[in-house]
Amino acid sequence: MERSRILLVDDTPENLELLAEILGESYATISAGNGEAALVAASTQPLPDLILLDINMPDMDGYEVCRRLKEDPLLREIPVIFLSGLDATQDKVKAFKAGGVDYITKPFQFDEMQARVTTHVRLRQFQSELEQKGRELQDAYDRLDREFRCVGEVQKSLLPDRLPDVPGFDLASYYCPARRAGGDYFDVLPVNGKRWGIFVADVTGHGPPAAIVTAMTHVMLHLAPCKDHPDKLLSFLNRTLYGRTQEDQFVTAFYGILDPDSGEFIFSSAGHTPPLLCKKTENSRAVCFDAGLPLGINPLEEYTTTRQILATGDIFLLYTDGITEAARNDGEMFGLERLMTVSGAQRNLSAGQFCERLCQNVDQFRRGVEQGDDVTVLVLKAK
Repeated sequence: MERSRILLVDDTPENLELLAEILGESYATISAGNGEAALVAASTQPLPDLILLDINMPDMDGYEVCRRLKEDPLLREIPVIFLSGLDATQDKVKAFKAGGVDYITKPFQFDEMQARVTTHVRLRQFQSELEQKGRELQDAYDRLDREFRCVGEVQKSLLPDRLPDVPGFDLASYYCPARRAGGDYFDVLPVNGKRWGIFVADVTGHGPPAAIVTAMTHVMLHLAPCKDHPDKLLSFLNRTLYGRTQEDQFVTAFYGILDPDSGEFIFSSAGHTPPLLCKKTENSRAVCFDAGLPLGINPLEEYTTTRQILATGDIFLLYTDGITEAARNDGEMFGLERLMTVSGAQRNLSAGQFCERLCQNVDQFRRGVEQGDDVTVLVLKAK
């Protein structure tokens, strides 16, 4: 199998030698000592899969090199990682605005360099495959309804076949795209032994474009090296999605780590709809905490974590805005207040019954109006 090609750009020969030494065993490296040479090397077939670009160079700095790369339709999709001795936030912001996907500070750390390069090379490979699939799926959407049904089946295949058995908890889910291919996604995955990662996401839009970003999110989630830290995982997804979606696309997401033994649920949100907590002896309430920006908007966004103990009988409800924004002909929406009322009235049901009754209530509320957005519900009930 042909090795991935990495273009190394630095005006210091010693740095080029060090980078080639670090990466040479795993990748085919090409070196360029200035901006002009970098542009020539980048456009030479076969094209590089990744570019490591020094910022401070004479004649043409790294920012200008990156801008020119992004102006070329043939080269604009090649990911660029900036290299610099500068560590100020404004320098990183400038690098991301110029089109970079990551930023590594000098002096280089061997493990960090290897890990980041590996991640972006893999993402580039997955992105190329997904873009090709996206073109094929869009053609199917435009031409044959039968093939468009296949798109939906592929997208659904990314979802869990069945929810896992989590000791001490009853789990249930509901998923219904507004079209045959949607932008909602959820997953429940094992994390470091007995704990479980709970993930729900909502990509803006519908159809093949949303389904492709959903597939990208699925791949990134399963590649993520930090699944045991909700805030770090969302930061990873945010950085890797940034620049890889259409300008008007973003992803709201919720990720939490559930410890069945203690009932502890630690979670973070990227602009996602507020979860509901239905306690056995209290009214349902929205869980208020600092929800950061959706994924793919600001690569430097930082996310915070919140901790909740789930006791016997407690229900933790995750959902997408297809629930709260379900509307009637007169424009009235189902809304958060109605969701809390309906949830509170059903808190004594099993997770499966709770999920079913909630979705029935939403359908009845719409009074026959066509579903306007994807709907996903994930229910966790402590036994």
